[in-house]
Parts: sequence; C-alpha cells; structure tokens
Amino acid sequence: MPQTRDFDVDQISVFIDGERVADLDSVGWDDSADHEHNRTMGDDGNVWVIVDEEVEATVAVKAVSQSIPRLERAYKNAETVSLAVQYADAEPRVESNFLDGKFLGFAPADDYENDSMPMYEGSLQFDRVEHEYDE
Repeated sequence: MPQTRDFDVDQISVFIDGERVADLDSVGWDDSADHEHNRTMGDDGNVWVIVDEEVEATVAVKAVSQSIPRLERAYKNAETVSLAVQYADAEPRVESNFLDGKFLGFAPADDYENDSMPMYEGSLQFDRVEHEYDE
C-alpha cells in the first residue's frame, strides 16, 4: 500500500546527519514499493525495520536557510546521508530515520508564487527507513 506523507513543518523537526534543518518549508516521502516488505523486529520491540526498499523523499527550505550550504555540499559531493524526522505528540510515530541515502538533486525551486519566499528543493533516495512508535 503506497504511503505518501506531507507534514506541517511547525509540528515536526527534521535532521540531516544529526544537524537540524533550518528554515524548513516542507518535507515528504513515498515509501511505497513494487515488492513485499521484509520486516524484522528491532531489539527494543518497538522499531520495525523495512529492508530492501528504496524510499524517495523531498526536502524544501526557504532561500534564507543556513542549511543550504550543507545540503548543497552533500548533493555535489554525492555524500551518503541520513534524515531523521521527529514528530509532534499527535502522531503515532515518535521518529522516522531514513538511512543510507543520497541527494538526487538540490537546487532553487522554480515554482513559487510571486508573493512568497523562494525555496531550495532537494530530492533524496534512501535504502531503508526505520519508524519508531511510542507504545
């Protein structure tokens, strides 16, 4: 079953390699796959690991974001990165960790409204994702 998620950025925190993304505009992902998910139970009993799946994600930041140089460097140098999303209390998930990823692109967006602030958008692909639930 495909799952595409977009969140209110005021209700979540996003980190790339442990560094909080500044002036976040949006984040979303699609963790659907054309094959069955192989799931194994994590050591503490509340982390499900999805293996052998590619997850596509997008991150957009405002043009004034201090995170732009770090994100652009990761893209240009083909660095392997991780992305963590920490959720608001209303979400059933506590955190999602996207692992072993690479930026597929990172550049200024060309689809903003004239009265809104321009953005930089990045697309990423990750080998796997771990979702942690508060039980």
